Amino acid sequence: MIDGGDPQHDAAIAHMLDEIKRNGYTPPKRPKFPNRSGMGVTDDDK
Repeated sequence: MIDGGDPQHDAAIAHMLDEIKRNGYTPPKRPKFPNRSGMGVTDDDK
């Protein structure tokens, strides 16, 4: 730590920003919502 900063952390951020500039950013696709229609209390148990 130099003057309250973290050189390793700063280098990691600079590296990630450089990667985003070169390759762009594509947000991950959200998975489909799971089908839970068969879960829960069955009619026999009501």
